[in-house]
Amino acid sequence: MMPWLAAPDGPAMTPDLVIRLARERDHLFLLHETTTAAERVRSLEGKLRVFLAAVLRVGFGRGTITVRDAQLEPTLVIAAGLTAEEEATLREQPASGAVWRHRFSHLEPHRIGDSYYLDSRDPWIAGEFGDALPSALPPREGADWSPRDALLVPLRGAAGDVVGTLTLDDPAHRARPTVDQIRTVELYAAQIAILVERVRLQEEREREQRLSGALSDVARAVNESLEPGEVRHLIVRHAIALLKCDGAVLSLLADGMMECVATAGSCTALDGLRVPPALLATQAMETGMAALSNDYSQEAFRDPVVIDHLQPRRVLVVPLISRTGPIGVLAAVDRDRPFTDSDAELLQRMADQVAMAVVNATLFDQVATLAERYRLVVETTRDAIVITDRTRRIVFSNAAADELFGVAQGSRPAMASLVPPELRADVAAHEDSALAGQPQRYESVVLRPDGERRTIAVATAPLYEQGEITGIVATLRDVTEERRARDAVAESEARYRNLFETATDAIYTLDLAGTFTSLNEATCDFTGAPLDELLGRPLKAYIDPVDLPRVKEHFRGALNGEARSYEAHYVRIDGARRLASVTNTPIRRDGAIVGVLGIARDVTAEREREHALARSQARYTRLVESASDAIFTTDDEGRLTSVNRAFERASGLTRTALLGTAFTAILHPADREPIAALLADAAGGRRSRAELRYQAGDGSTRHGSLLATPIYEGGRLAGLLGIVRDVTDEKHLSEQLLQQEKLAAVGQLVSGVAHELNNPLAGVVAFSQLLLAADAPPDQRRAAETIHAEAKRAARIVANLLTFARQHQPERTVTDVNRIVDATIDLRRYTLRTNQVDVELALDESLPLTWADPHQLQQVIVNLVANAEQALAEWAGRRRITVATTYANGMLQIQVRDSGPGIPAEHLGRVFNPFFTTKGVGKGTGLGLSISHGIIREHGGRIRAESAGGEGATFTIELPHVPPPEQEEAPEQPAGASSNAPARRILVVDDEPAIRSVLTTFLTSLGHEVEAFGSGRDALARAAVADFDRVLLDLRMPDMSGDAVFAELQAMDPALASRVVFVTGDLQSQATRRFLDSTGRPVLTKPFLLDDLAALVGAPAEAR
Repeated sequence: MMPWLAAPDGPAMTPDLVIRLARERDHLFLLHETTTAAERVRSLEGKLRVFLAAVLRVGFGRGTITVRDAQLEPTLVIAAGLTAEEEATLREQPASGAVWRHRFSHLEPHRIGDSYYLDSRDPWIAGEFGDALPSALPPREGADWSPRDALLVPLRGAAGDVVGTLTLDDPAHRARPTVDQIRTVELYAAQIAILVERVRLQEEREREQRLSGALSDVARAVNESLEPGEVRHLIVRHAIALLKCDGAVLSLLADGMMECVATAGSCTALDGLRVPPALLATQAMETGMAALSNDYSQEAFRDPVVIDHLQPRRVLVVPLISRTGPIGVLAAVDRDRPFTDSDAELLQRMADQVAMAVVNATLFDQVATLAERYRLVVETTRDAIVITDRTRRIVFSNAAADELFGVAQGSRPAMASLVPPELRADVAAHEDSALAGQPQRYESVVLRPDGERRTIAVATAPLYEQGEITGIVATLRDVTEERRARDAVAESEARYRNLFETATDAIYTLDLAGTFTSLNEATCDFTGAPLDELLGRPLKAYIDPVDLPRVKEHFRGALNGEARSYEAHYVRIDGARRLASVTNTPIRRDGAIVGVLGIARDVTAEREREHALARSQARYTRLVESASDAIFTTDDEGRLTSVNRAFERASGLTRTALLGTAFTAILHPADREPIAALLADAAGGRRSRAELRYQAGDGSTRHGSLLATPIYEGGRLAGLLGIVRDVTDEKHLSEQLLQQEKLAAVGQLVSGVAHELNNPLAGVVAFSQLLLAADAPPDQRRAAETIHAEAKRAARIVANLLTFARQHQPERTVTDVNRIVDATIDLRRYTLRTNQVDVELALDESLPLTWADPHQLQQVIVNLVANAEQALAEWAGRRRITVATTYANGMLQIQVRDSGPGIPAEHLGRVFNPFFTTKGVGKGTGLGLSISHGIIREHGGRIRAESAGGEGATFTIELPHVPPPEQEEAPEQPAGASSNAPARRILVVDDEPAIRSVLTTFLTSLGHEVEAFGSGRDALARAAVADFDRVLLDLRMPDMSGDAVFAELQAMDPALASRVVFVTGDLQSQATRRFLDSTGRPVLTKPFLLDDLAALVGAPAEAR
């Protein structure tokens, strides 16, 4: 309890206490008067207004009493002290029962006695009740009260459940209510709750009485009259009376639709409507429970039909359930207060009671309708209908039966008198079968009293009553005249049917709508459908949609009296698409066209054969005409009968000029006789092949490969088929490949020779350096210098040869174009000089390094220089080759210019074409410039040729400058040998005696101790027992290669292996380079300089 509400302490009778007691006494008197006054008011609303007025006198300006159902949904709102606008807002926007259940679950912290003070300063109160109507009174200064505060008093019934709420605000003193005020209000609240419960009990009793009366009225109506309409309308009228609603409707479910069969009140606009089930009705029937909405216009599932006709606000729907499931719904619409669960329960009880009455009344109506319908059928049918009992005595016959039997109406002749004696046994057998439960169909004869016999068609069936067979129902049709006519046409029909059924063509008749009326077995085979499926179906169901318009046009022509023949595609039921040849003929009856006779023949296979032949001929023609080989045929005398376009192109002659001439006429004169002999062999039945030469259209001689084979027609030789393939380029290519193989062999030979030269050159270079290092007379020193210079020159030539002969994988690296040009010219300089060709180099020293493949660029320059050299070989004028390099605008340019005869204008555009050459056989492949063009294009550049007759040729290469990627700086090479380097023990392993000698002499002169071996195995044996600071190891040795020695050293003494320096003249092999790269050891290339040797031997091992 809040401190401001605490009661005064102590029993002393202070003036305040006296005032309080007097006030409580007055309130008790007022409560008594209010209770008495309320008793005199009949309605609950009036009683509540009396109590609310009394409560306000306790000290409040505004108040609201809300009566609530079990779910706390508002059912009645009484307000006092509110303006008309405020009261309208309160009634139109009441909080739902769910909201109030949530509120009561969180109000406990705000309890005062049995009430709750709604302090608007509390965040939860402000959020939950913030939309309440604020008081118009201004707050009193210093008072602990806000215009949005309120007192909430729950109205609790005898069981403690909430039956309503009392809300008060606008306190008279603009202050929070005191404990005394709250206690007084709670006294009134208790009386109000008692009043509400008492009124509810009274309403329940009255409603139960009304329900009992309604059910009694419905039951009495059902018993007194099974007229469905009367029962249904009584039900809806009682629904309105029970729920005090504006309207009610009874809807029954029929074929998925809801039919409004009875309406009353505001729902009469729906009378007779047949609509799909509304969603609320569907919900009720599917769940078997009531469905209600007290704000139907705002529901997502509202039904447009209901909205259009009624525009209801409140709707209550309950299902009508029979033993077989839901049969409909009973709905109540609109009243001044919301529908409640108790209303739903009441209406459902009524629906459950009347559902069977509705079913029974409906069934009675249906039975009566059927009975009347059957009576009319029996009385008006032209067929005789007879019912007999188990003794075969006629107990019923209609008028048609009396007429058939020739007796007076209503008389019952004996069955024996109606059947000729010779048929009585047969008829009795059929009757026995019918009485045994087996329906019968047969023909018989009726014997009339005047002796006339009538042929009848009889259909009998057992008559069941309460599950037992009590007699026979027989239908008899007089078919006497029909039988005579049928017999008359039977023979004609038999003849037609025999033709109709045995025909292999599909024969059928169509009515005016194009529907099958008759057809033969071939038609069934034609469509793949059985007879019973085809009859009555339209022909268009089996026609390909593409051809359907054309088929319809021909059908209309037949209906106009024209006989039409056409072809169209039809589709079998298995999906197969077939072609039919169809003839349509009009069918006339009494001068009018009544249908169409169709005869169809399947021509699919026939047309397919024709089309296949045409396609084959077209394919053959396309194949022959599009072939790149020359194809021809000859007659048996060797004259051309057909040629393809390739033959025309190859010979340079038109087809007209060729046909009729001998094939051998276009051949080289030397080949005509042998080819004629070969064709004669082919005519003998053998396929023959031969090489030949022929004159092309441009006058050149071409090489061809001929295949000739005989052509037979009717078992006799009709001629020859020949195919000539131009193999000129293939022959040239074969020759060029042979030349390439020769060049590759020469390259391998050059590489081997160059490597072998490196060993003696290494000795010469090294010994010449030793001579130069010694004191010698001037003439000897000059000789030593000459030897040294020439040896170095020879070494450089060998290096260039190895570089050029080596095969490289495409690889981009930092490239100096000037160096490539210089090395290439150096390689060819001697040859050029001996051929009296002057070479001029104009190299731009500012040319930057670029990222390219140096080996491919060298190949291009070699090709260009070689072409220039060949152009000058037989040139009588001045012989000069100029190679220049420049750099501008990010492009590196290389020009190779010669002073020779130049390139003819007609050849200038073809010089870069593969295999184009003007050189004689064996003097060129025609690939050099094409390969050069591809290399330059791969580098993103371009190459062009320029020439003016007699002024030489210029080839210009333009390459984009590609800056090399950043690379780690190479470690500085160790400095030359120092005079004070420490002496070392050195192991020399080389199979060349000269190399071992010069290494031993030079290293010993530097103060080192040297042991030299010509065998790898001997060196390993020595290394196993002695220590060495360095190992100079050759790679190529006869007994054991250097890489094998190194592997043994690694296994035997890894430390010694780390002090190995390789000495080799073979750096061109990819395998050698991969091995050296994998070891990480330094390499001394033969021939080498002694200073480089001294540097590698003298430097610390880790520096290398």
